[in-house]
Amino acid sequence: MKDLILITAYCPDDYRENILRNLVNSLCISDFDIMIVSHTPIPLDIQKKVNLVLYDEKNEILTDWDL
Repeated sequence: MKDLILITAYCPDDYRENILRNLVNSLCISDFDIMIVSHTPIPLDIQKKVNLVLYDEKNEILTDWDL
């Protein structure tokens, strides 16, 4: 079983997308699974280089501790 690298991302513009792209490219040579969690859409070229992408456009603030 591989270790997992979890990347939380917020990429509303090209500048931050390129930062994420460079990070993913640098991590792809390592022996880890990579997961990205974001409230903004992640470009397909980045999605194809990682193992899992979770996207939730609602970005709800949860105030109930039971959730």
